[in-house]
Amino acid sequence: MSDQDDHQHDGQPLTPEEFDQALKALGWKASDFCRRVGIVPNTAWRWSKGHAPIPLWVGEYLGAVYELHRLHLRFVDPSGPGGRLRPPPAEQAGRG
Repeated sequence: MSDQDDHQHDGQPLTPEEFDQALKALGWKASDFCRRVGIVPNTAWRWSKGHAPIPLWVGEYLGAVYELHRLHLRFVDPSGPGGRLRPPPAEQAGRG
């Protein structure tokens, strides 16, 4: 997912291809998405195959989760005790 692919700002639903790409970017299967949002797996399959329109909230939800994922990877040190936060990159550059 990129800012260019983000349809939440222009009011357009995701295409089936964008839906699949968004799931892949998060490392999710359609079943993972369905479990997280409480829908039956058949619904996501129908969206992915273009058999049903994808609601606007789906793109907004996936965009928000992707942004949280991106921020987590940027600021949280998974190897540190308790997932401690790292300083922003500008502060890290000043260390030496």
